Amino acid sequence: NIGACISAVLAGIGAKKDARRAALLSVLVSVSGTVLFVVGTRLVPFVPWVESLTPGDPMRQVANFHSLFNIISTVFLFPFAGSLVRLSRRLLPGADVETDELRLIHIDSRAFGAVSLAIAQVDAETARMERLARHNFFLATEAFFQTDKLDMDLVNQNEETVDFLNKEITKCLVRINRMELSRADARRMGGAYHVLSDIERVGDHAQNIAEYAQRCRTGTVVFSQEAIAELQQLTALVDEILDLSFSYYMKEIDLDLAAIEEKEEHIDELVAQFSANHVTRLNDNRCNAESGLIFSEILTDLERVADHAFNIAQAARNHR
Repeated sequence: NIGACISAVLAGIGAKKDARRAALLSVLVSVSGTVLFVVGTRLVPFVPWVESLTPGDPMRQVANFHSLFNIISTVFLFPFAGSLVRLSRRLLPGADVETDELRLIHIDSRAFGAVSLAIAQVDAETARMERLARHNFFLATEAFFQTDKLDMDLVNQNEETVDFLNKEITKCLVRINRMELSRADARRMGGAYHVLSDIERVGDHAQNIAEYAQRCRTGTVVFSQEAIAELQQLTALVDEILDLSFSYYMKEIDLDLAAIEEKEEHIDELVAQFSANHVTRLNDNRCNAESGLIFSEILTDLERVADHAFNIAQAARNHR
C-alpha cells in the first residue's frame, strides 16, 4: 500500500500545495496503517487466523490479508482523519498565492493518475471560483451602499474568471468521472456539476447588483433610509447563508441542512415583506419609479443568490 502511493507523490511534484498535501496524506494513511498492523500482528495471532480461512491457498490468503488490512486500518484511522489533515498542513505549511488569471492554478493534468489527488485539486479550484464569486458579491453590495467604492473593471474581470473556471473545471469533472471512482467519490463529483453552476449564477447576480450600483452613481436614483436598511439586512443574511453553505459543501463545518433551509425561508419571507413595504413607499411618493425598479431587481437578485446557496448545501447533503 505504501508503494501504491508513489503515483500520487509523483503527480504532486511541481503541483500546488493542496495537491501535495493530498499526496502526503495518502502516504501518512498508508504508513500509519502499516505501523498499526506491524504492532498488531505481534500482539494477536492474526496471520495464522487468515491462513486458516483458506488453508492451502496462498494466493487467496494474500488477497484476504490485503482486504482485511484496508478495512481494519480504515476503521481504526477514521477517528484520526482530522489529525492527519492537520499534520499534513503542518508538514506543508502556507498557502498558494491566488490570482484572477484565466488559468487553472490548482489543477495539474499530471494529477489525473490518482483519483484522490484529482478530486483534491478540483475541490481547491472550485473553492477559488467560489471566493471570486463571493468577492464580487462583496464588491457589488458594498458599492451599492457606498457608490464611490465601485470598481466595475475588477467586477468584470472576476466574472470573466468565474465563467472560465466553470467551463474548465467542468471539463476536469468529465475526465474524473471516467476514472475508477468509489461510490462516495462518484456521488460527490456528480454533485460538483450542479455546485459549479450555482457558483457561476451567484457571480452573475453579483454583477447585476454592481450594474445597479453603477446606475446609482448618476445621482438621480435616491433611496429612502428605510429601503437602504432593508437591503443591508437582507445582504447580511444572504452573505451568511453563502458562507455556511459552501463551508458545509467543502466539509469545513458539520451543519444540519434544516438550519440552512430555515435561513433561506427566512430570506424569502423578508423579500416578500420588503416588496410590500416598497409598494407602500411608492404609493406614498417616498421613492421614485427608477429607484423603485432597481430596489425590486436587487431584491430578486439577493433572493436568487440565497436560492443558489441552498442548492449548494443540498448538493453537500445529497452527495456525501
